[in-house]
Amino acid sequence: MGWKAEALSSLVVAVDHCFPVTGKGTVMTGTVIEGCIRMDQELEIPALKEKKKVRGLESWKQPVEK
Repeated sequence: MGWKAEALSSLVVAVDHCFPVTGKGTVMTGTVIEGCIRMDQELEIPALKEKKKVRGLESWKQPVEK
């Protein structure tokens, strides 16, 4: 699947925690069930009724691009 197909697919995330960190913003932890998240992507978070920009991604404490 190319990036265009990923951009059009739904994103489903099982959120474990969501909390503010001074100097970082809102930190959300969880598991991507469907779709793909990329750096600098804008996400709509229905539970918060807000849109947020992805400024960092980690998997097992290692930085990743998507």
